[in-house]
Amino acid sequence: MRLRHLLLSLGLSAPVLATAAATDFVAGWQAVMAHSPAYAASVAQAQAGQTKAEQGRALWRPQVLLNAGAGWASQRTQMDGAAFTAPGFGTSQDVGFRTQVDQGLGTAVTLMVQQPLLGGSRRANAEQLAAMARLAALQGQAERQALIWRLVDTHLQVLQAQDAVRIADAEAQASAKAADAARERYQTGAAPVTAVHEAQARHDMALAQRVQSQQTLNVAQLAYRQLTGLASAEPRALAQQAPIALSIDTEAQWQERARTQGLAARMAEESVALARAEVEKHQATAPWSLDLVGRVSDERIRGDGPYATAGQDARVSNRQQWLGLQLQVPLYTGGMQGAQAQEAALNLQAALARQLDVVQLQERDVRAAWLGVQSAQAQWQAAMQALRSAQDRRGATQTGFDVGHRTMLELLDAERDWLQAERQATLAQHQALLSRLRLDAMAGTLDESSLERANAWLRTTPMTTSTP
Repeated sequence: MRLRHLLLSLGLSAPVLATAAATDFVAGWQAVMAHSPAYAASVAQAQAGQTKAEQGRALWRPQVLLNAGAGWASQRTQMDGAAFTAPGFGTSQDVGFRTQVDQGLGTAVTLMVQQPLLGGSRRANAEQLAAMARLAALQGQAERQALIWRLVDTHLQVLQAQDAVRIADAEAQASAKAADAARERYQTGAAPVTAVHEAQARHDMALAQRVQSQQTLNVAQLAYRQLTGLASAEPRALAQQAPIALSIDTEAQWQERARTQGLAARMAEESVALARAEVEKHQATAPWSLDLVGRVSDERIRGDGPYATAGQDARVSNRQQWLGLQLQVPLYTGGMQGAQAQEAALNLQAALARQLDVVQLQERDVRAAWLGVQSAQAQWQAAMQALRSAQDRRGATQTGFDVGHRTMLELLDAERDWLQAERQATLAQHQALLSRLRLDAMAGTLDESSLERANAWLRTTPMTTSTP
């Protein structure tokens, strides 16, 4: 009774889950999309990555720049030894020109339009930005798949925790009945006092296990509700006869899908494309650029000056218009370009090596998931056979106990084995479902349709547990 009171004081008594909203995989995913901060972050990150493509296209579009400024300025211009010719004045040699403005107001305005025409480095930059956009889209898909996987895994963890609580409840109830029966048999002289102590010890152990199981359930439910944003949601349990027999394609077919559609392989491919573009950007002929440039500028200074006419400010103005081609070729960069080219080449080697590693890991993971489905099916069939055998043993042990041929411990062991066989069958169902979804993830096809197929495994109502 003290343990029971401890359960209640800690708030660890199992709720009646049938009153909560029954949430399947699809409804849970819709809640994740609506409420999960992780999903919102992945969407924003993917959208930010897509701007890279627009940045790459912008590299080839006209650029319009306006520079304007005003402030305090002074200027002194002196020219000696010049020749001067004007109508009616003839030609004068060794002429000097001087202008000077002190403490004047200076203004400068420049408008420039630049249209890129050619350029190896610019082309490589555009290719890199396009690859970054594709990589961001793939990363967004990968994060979306990771959240789908997290949802299913969290859903099943709640179910496993609920199952553990249910088993702990059943063991506690069975051990309580056994303890009562042992006390009655002891009072009639049909059983020794040690049988009473053994039954009571087993009951206390079952209640202690109940505390631990309920704590695990509370944590799993919190994780599920935080992920979905649903305060009172309870995931639906798997049907007792879930469709464990999965019809899946051959391992070779899944391997081919992973190679051609898998997100890991495609992201590694885009990483190689980024590294190749970086190599092209630092090749010897890449850094040059040819642009069409138009420029209009106006610079003026007005203020006091020693050569100004009395009563008037001195003025200096300079206006320019320019339209033509502008070629830019770096001739010497102090060794920077060579070092960057060497770095890019080594990074490309690393990207190619990582791509090979990703392919090998993916091949192994596909095989493991495919074998996991086969293994889970075999485990489920074995567990179902073990469940039938444990049920027969349970009944036989109960009969033997009633006639005095079996001990209390043997009866409780038979009850526990029956419950554990049932749990193993459920765990095999979970493993089969997770392995099947893992195949979808590695093929790049884990989406809402996968969750719709997984919904066929669920009951129409959530599992219920009772307070011991």
